[in-house]
Amino acid sequence: MNEPILTPGELAEAHELISSVCDGRLTAEQEVRLRELLSQHRQVRQLYLRLMHLEAALNLNISSGQTLISEEAEQDARAPIETTILPAARPSPQTQDARGRRPVTGKPSTATRTGRLVRDTGAVPRSMWIGNPRLIRWFGAAAAVLCVGLAIGVLGRPRSPASITDSFEARFDDQGLSASAGTRVVAAREVRLWHGLVELTLADGARILVEAPAAFSVDSGKAITLDSGRISAVAFGSAHGLRVSTPTASIVDLGTKFGVYVGTFGATNVQVFEGKVVVSPIDSAAAPNSPAATRTLSTGDAADVNAGVVKFIAGGASPQSFVRSLTPVMGPIDVVDLASGGDGTTHRHTGEIAPVSGTVGQLKNQDGGYHRVSNLAVLDGCFIPNQTMQIDSDGHRFEFPPTMGGRFIYVTADGNVHWPLSDQTFQPWLGGVDYSRSPHGYILAHSNCGFTLDLALLRRIHPGLNFSQFTAVVGATYSNPPRPPSKTGAYVLVDGLPRFERHGFIPSDGAIQVNIPLSSDSHFLTFAAIDDARNTNHEWVILGDPLLQ
Repeated sequence: MNEPILTPGELAEAHELISSVCDGRLTAEQEVRLRELLSQHRQVRQLYLRLMHLEAALNLNISSGQTLISEEAEQDARAPIETTILPAARPSPQTQDARGRRPVTGKPSTATRTGRLVRDTGAVPRSMWIGNPRLIRWFGAAAAVLCVGLAIGVLGRPRSPASITDSFEARFDDQGLSASAGTRVVAAREVRLWHGLVELTLADGARILVEAPAAFSVDSGKAITLDSGRISAVAFGSAHGLRVSTPTASIVDLGTKFGVYVGTFGATNVQVFEGKVVVSPIDSAAAPNSPAATRTLSTGDAADVNAGVVKFIAGGASPQSFVRSLTPVMGPIDVVDLASGGDGTTHRHTGEIAPVSGTVGQLKNQDGGYHRVSNLAVLDGCFIPNQTMQIDSDGHRFEFPPTMGGRFIYVTADGNVHWPLSDQTFQPWLGGVDYSRSPHGYILAHSNCGFTLDLALLRRIHPGLNFSQFTAVVGATYSNPPRPPSKTGAYVLVDGLPRFERHGFIPSDGAIQVNIPLSSDSHFLTFAAIDDARNTNHEWVILGDPLLQ
């Protein structure tokens, strides 16, 4: 079968790749390319054998202090390389013998190969090699066996268990470890990531996204140990059976997307976003085969593992807790999705938050304080606005007008409004638009209530995300207002400072536009609805199509 024509550029490329083999710096991509050239071209295979021949001989020379090849043998091996790749370096016809080789002058010879200088020390008589067919044949056979062994050792070595396939501002404790795509990860060696994110692809196909600060090691193409920090994993197909080990737990995937967080003293949190995983404690304190010993988690479930016990949390998984992709977000961030437990891109519209407690789906007695929101990391907290009070977890305070200090219903994302009064039907209409119908969305914020978004955390889970404004419409939607109609107020604040303030609006005012500029260091965005007339009756305030863009 005819081989494809080897171009000068391909031959030069082969020379560089083989030099990388000799120098120990061949990357995975380069290895694939070298294998391709070796399989297609006899001339490349000859070149490979000649260069490996020289490399082996020169390495032996360095260790013994002797020259193991004659100038004639060296020139015979090097001539085809120089002729093809460096034609300008060929000796002129006047200095060549009949075979095109330089004549032996009897002077000490020097040869440079990959930065090494080889000198004839005289320890081995040159006449011993020149013109001795038996020794030349013996040496050629030995060199062939040696370079075949080197080829097996270099190109046939076992694959690295993982390689870096993507990163975002990644920095390692080991400054010699590059975060560039294609960097191989050495098996069972601890890696400490102190800044940014790095995506690993394991040999069996699992993708692991590591978030700093974290300490981990890749044990094999299907196993990773996480000593501290966060990872999110995608393991389908050939990656099925991926095992994640932590100081307190063992997690085995059954074809899934999941996240693992290792905190103080090795306490482990596992969350399943799709599929199933099996979670087992290390040194179980529970009886074998008991629910506390091993649990299978399904989509949406979570578990905490500590002190030898698995604590199951039904529906406890939150996409807001983990960075799950390094792919840039192209569209706007949907605040309704955030309020529903999504990451702003997952189109969830079914959330609810108790403004007096921060608990999802549970109302508690009002205490007038600021409450962190459970299970929704991007929803920093919520409150009942009334006079001067805290409005975010950094302690910013704002003075609202005096209100009744009461509330009527949850802060609720559309699709999940369970209206408590049987003689009324809630209608999310503003300016003739039904915000319950796609592509619209809304958050019901019946006065009095307020909630705060953590924009910094949102940027963390979407690396590279940059938004410059918050847009929405706000208004009262009650369709049969009493006389006189109830008046309502609304605020939008950024880091404790008011950016939008409207008082005394009624249903007939329709949709009121909200457009708030944001900077790259804007941290908290707060929305609050208040009763302007110290009466919460029929103050059906909605925030329509709230977006960060």
